Amino acid sequence: MVSDGRGADGAGPIGTTIERSITEAAIERIRAEILSGRIVPGERIRLRTLEELLGVSHIPIREALRRLEGEGLVTTVPQKGAIATPLSLDELAEVYELRKMLEPVLAARAVPMDPGHLKALERALRDMESVEEEWVAPGFGQLHRSFHWLIIAPGARGNRVIEHTIRQQWQTSERYVRFAMTVGGQAPVAATHHRRLLRAAKRGDGEAMAAELVEHLEHTEAGVRRALAVDGALGAAARS
Repeated sequence: MVSDGRGADGAGPIGTTIERSITEAAIERIRAEILSGRIVPGERIRLRTLEELLGVSHIPIREALRRLEGEGLVTTVPQKGAIATPLSLDELAEVYELRKMLEPVLAARAVPMDPGHLKALERALRDMESVEEEWVAPGFGQLHRSFHWLIIAPGARGNRVIEHTIRQQWQTSERYVRFAMTVGGQAPVAATHHRRLLRAAKRGDGEAMAAELVEHLEHTEAGVRRALAVDGALGAAARS
């Protein structure tokens, strides 16, 4: 029997599935390179370098860059091509302003939490605190996001628009935090805030959770601002 080029489930061409997988892998790797600071904000992203790094052709890389541009991590500059989106104090302020508007409200209405959710929250904090190098270590970002999502998830009540908006803002702010902690040399210490959030959740104190979350976000934003000022990262685009 002659194959029709479709997968075993008949859902689509095998080649298309492979190409999609290669593109997704390229997206993940390039995203990691940008979020980690290995591709510096404002730095030109060279296709040839990525081809050698990823071992794939320019076609999935171009598609990956296009998708990452949609996420705000890549910017196309005339006469220059793709660059890692530069850091901006204005963007930082806008992201944290939105986060401080949304997340404390969601945290306040997330309580009381059921016992199973509280156990998951406690476990998430324990897993996060077990990583000594924090943002320098692979996987810490996912642990951090998991903890914060458990704080507000019951308050979001399954609203996919809220979740999408929150996670989009987290991705942007995480880029700034990672830069501050791995490149800028200043680490906004937040462990105390996380433990206070857990205690407030256990008490079922929504007002305290909202207040702690605002303080946590303001503390983190201030630490990132100090790191950017010290490192001079905002001039990276002009220098590259």
